[in-house]
Amino acid sequence: MTVATAPAAALEEKGRRQCAFICCCYYWEGFFRFYLSEFSFPLWLAKFSVGDAYEQVMGRDRTGIVRGIGTGPTPKSLWGSRSEQKLRQDNESLKEKIDALEERMKKIESCGNNEDSLAGRRVRILNFSGEVVASGILMSDDNDNVVMGKKLGGEYYEVSILIAHDPIASLFIKDADRKNMNDAVGSHIIWFREYLDSLKDSSSTSSFPAVEVDQKADGIEDLGADEIAKEIRNVKRQTNITHGLLSVMIILTAI
Repeated sequence: MTVATAPAAALEEKGRRQCAFICCCYYWEGFFRFYLSEFSFPLWLAKFSVGDAYEQVMGRDRTGIVRGIGTGPTPKSLWGSRSEQKLRQDNESLKEKIDALEERMKKIESCGNNEDSLAGRRVRILNFSGEVVASGILMSDDNDNVVMGKKLGGEYYEVSILIAHDPIASLFIKDADRKNMNDAVGSHIIWFREYLDSLKDSSSTSSFPAVEVDQKADGIEDLGADEIAKEIRNVKRQTNITHGLLSVMIILTAI
């Protein structure tokens, strides 16, 4: 072999090796494709393929029978994606519910930590004549809170109106959507502190005599911190179950 032909022989040898390597890669790629399509479907997952064409023709499997035939639809293609999406939606919904309950719990706890605070108490809303015009819940007596564009500042309280006993009674502070007591039902308004009568405390903040109101007829329930805490625990338990199912679903559909 001359010096001139040596590089050509080396290049030829290198080309043969590259061809052999490429052929080997194609072979193993085809082998793995065949293996994954034919044998990667776990037999123990086949039990989820309920009501498929095989079962309709051959009948329902007996107890203890597990099958896995062919390269047809998998549990993921049949129901995996939809089930996973439903579990994710349920999980998000439960998380939002927990956040709302915990926020409400914090508000109640903050009210309870302040012994002088009346927040959370049921109240009767009085007009200038001392007549009961509505019933509701005192939401805040924080001087720094701003409600309906006005700062409470010790003169007003924030009140959630539950029932309007006098629907046409005019509000002290009005806005574009709320002119009278009927408009304020279900919303928060501000009211003069001296015209609120607490239903829980005999020493009323009002200078007017207490007016008898049928509390059962009002249908007003106390804000129970224990009930809210129990509901939070129940929702968290449901969230944990949903999260566990979602994790299992992700594992199954990834196989």
